[in-house]
Amino acid sequence: MTFGLATHYSPQELIGKTVENYILGEELNQQDQLPALPSEILGHKSFIEDTFMGNIQSIMNKLKNSSLPFAKKIYGHLLTRCPMSLAVTAELLHLAKSKNLKKCLKMEYQLSQHMVYREDFINGVDSALVSKTNSPVWSPSSIYDIDMNEVNKLFQPHIEELDL
Repeated sequence: MTFGLATHYSPQELIGKTVENYILGEELNQQDQLPALPSEILGHKSFIEDTFMGNIQSIMNKLKNSSLPFAKKIYGHLLTRCPMSLAVTAELLHLAKSKNLKKCLKMEYQLSQHMVYREDFINGVDSALVSKTNSPVWSPSSIYDIDMNEVNKLFQPHIEELDL
């Protein structure tokens, strides 16, 4: 099982030849299909589909209360991430289900224009790239302190609509 994100696979040692063939307009070799590889994500596909729906509090509660080691690993990882960004991402995925690609891109563009001005974004960039302390201070500091009205405001138009 694959994600279906690619149609062909080229081993690293053949990338130059693949690029050359593509430039020459030759068809890609059908034998270069992606080999079946083990995947922790694909192995937990049903769990992920059942868990990652709803708001971020619901998602985190499902992860926290699961007995699966995979769930504990993901829960621990998400605890280190920006709570507002997690809440926004959960809402973005929910809203995107009812939109076509063009509407999703427009929504994400507007959202990006709000997010880059949040103190969390500036703090996160500084912590990871500038001071390299890797110890950002998020506001709010917990997903349980998220005000969904604030999340919803981030989805309102910020600047001129993206013209696609």
